[in-house]
Amino acid sequence: MTLRHVLLGTAGHIDHGKTSLVHALTGIQTDRLPEEQARGISIELGFAHFREGDVQFHVVDVPGHERFIRQMTAGAAGIDLALLVVAADDGVMPQTREHLDILRLLGVSRGVVALTKTDLVDRELVELAREDVARLLADTPLDSAPIIPVSSKTGEGLAELRRALAMVAGTLPPRPTGGLFRMPIDRVFSVAGHGTVVTGSVLSGSVHPGETLEWLPAQVPVRVRGVQEYGAAIELSGVGRRCAINLAGVRDLAIERGDEVATPGFLQPSIRMLVEVTTLESAAEPVADRLSARLHLGTAEVPVRVARRGPPIEPGTRGFVELRLQHPVVAAWGQRFILRRLSPAQTIAGGVILDPGMGPQVRLAQLDDQGRWRNDPDPRVRLSHWWSRQDTIELDPLVSAWNVGIDPQQFPQLVADFKESGELRPLPGNAGWVHRERLGALADQMLGRIRTTVVARQPRRSLPRGVLLNACQNLAAAPLLELAWKELLTREQVVMVGSNFGPADLQVELSRVQRALLRNVVQKIADGGLAPPTEKELAAALEVLPGPLQAILTVLVEDERLVPLGNGFYYLPETLERAREICVARLTQGPATVSELREAWGVSRKHGIPLCEYFDAQGVTVRAGDLRKLGGH
Repeated sequence: MTLRHVLLGTAGHIDHGKTSLVHALTGIQTDRLPEEQARGISIELGFAHFREGDVQFHVVDVPGHERFIRQMTAGAAGIDLALLVVAADDGVMPQTREHLDILRLLGVSRGVVALTKTDLVDRELVELAREDVARLLADTPLDSAPIIPVSSKTGEGLAELRRALAMVAGTLPPRPTGGLFRMPIDRVFSVAGHGTVVTGSVLSGSVHPGETLEWLPAQVPVRVRGVQEYGAAIELSGVGRRCAINLAGVRDLAIERGDEVATPGFLQPSIRMLVEVTTLESAAEPVADRLSARLHLGTAEVPVRVARRGPPIEPGTRGFVELRLQHPVVAAWGQRFILRRLSPAQTIAGGVILDPGMGPQVRLAQLDDQGRWRNDPDPRVRLSHWWSRQDTIELDPLVSAWNVGIDPQQFPQLVADFKESGELRPLPGNAGWVHRERLGALADQMLGRIRTTVVARQPRRSLPRGVLLNACQNLAAAPLLELAWKELLTREQVVMVGSNFGPADLQVELSRVQRALLRNVVQKIADGGLAPPTEKELAAALEVLPGPLQAILTVLVEDERLVPLGNGFYYLPETLERAREICVARLTQGPATVSELREAWGVSRKHGIPLCEYFDAQGVTVRAGDLRKLGGH
């Protein structure tokens, strides 16, 4: 028979018999402190265990007094099943309600109610207490929980309670047994000859002697010397179980309740978290910007301040806020938490962690947008959105598990799917990966920057590639810029103009003076025929400064109305075509020298050499010593 391990947590008002009931069920006295035994109330967490059929219950007994809610929230963190204890002679009391609120906020949706102290009242009062509890549980996740009358003193109802617990435990969805190890620490003590021992409820993964864990939030590696469950050494403990871990090499380290031990690299300490918060209907105030509260997260407790832009989250509603912590703790995506007022101490809200390591780039105005996609139940959607906000993606299953709740066992297939669909694109030089949406957004940014840069140089509508990339260098790292540049060329949003580049849709607006100059330049070059004036000669003939003339020549080249040949010469395309026809006709008769070709063109050496070099570059001619012959084009 394979045992199912279930974490069972008690809840209920002080003096309703939780500890006595645990003792009756398990034979274990969980009040271990002298003060607890003297006063007859639980002050600290107690731990016990029992087996019913194929279910091994790991019991966390919590204090019921309102002053010890901190201990209650620490004990309730991570439990699978609640044992709500209500005394038949007292009925529903304030801490019954607050504990039920805490269970609901922590996502505990299954449980059993033990109606205790039935030996002290008659049957009629038992039924009245049952009705009282049923009204309390109506419209809560525990509205269908079995209500079992019991007496820890006489033993009445204990067998039925055990069966009910096993029955409800059988409806729990199985927890994944693999994955990353994580255990919030609720007790720390030393054992002579062995050193430091920490205990807790295992939230995920498994642990065995000899492996290395990470102590958090200190981020210090620690070695597991031994693992025990209820005093017995074992080789493996895992999710849904209570265990004690003997740590080696931590003699001088101040490990305390609220710290955690986990798979190295899984969790990162943080003082900023994006959360979805639900304000209790019974809360005395809404959750609003600048609210000071106490955060209960796992077994940790830390003062926080709420940050939110927008209306307060009124009682009975939910919304997204940022929590700013007084000191670092660790959390993971999807983890539940409790918020309590500082004074008077009262549970007012709870919720779920959506970004456990909120970066400085996330602004308050973005909380709702970030919260919506981070709260999506589809892990692929969360991963896609998260990656689309990164310049360089780290394909690390641990980081993805911590930040957006991706199962490490599913991570390789998700990565393969993203690559196959083209959502992940490789960066040049094996520099990593980028999401398609991030690449597209960067390409849009670059296009805007390129447009601004070129417009500043108008009437030019193109610039050298290096100049344009330099204008974009602060947008992203070089490999990503290079890929975004190629994306713009593929989209044909940036086009090559001669040897330069510019926005494809950029229209040049010329002034009246520039339009007149353009017409005069074209006319002068056309009048020159195969022997047009140089740029310097044009400036002198048109009585214009070199700068304005160069701008107009660039416009004409970009519009393919002029072709630059070097040495300051520009030709009309139709003139060059005429020169090509003359050249081909002459070389059909046989190879020719530069002098023979310029005689055919009727030009001086000043024009003949640039023309010959141009046709060499175009493949029209091929140079053989001092001769030219026809090329392949």
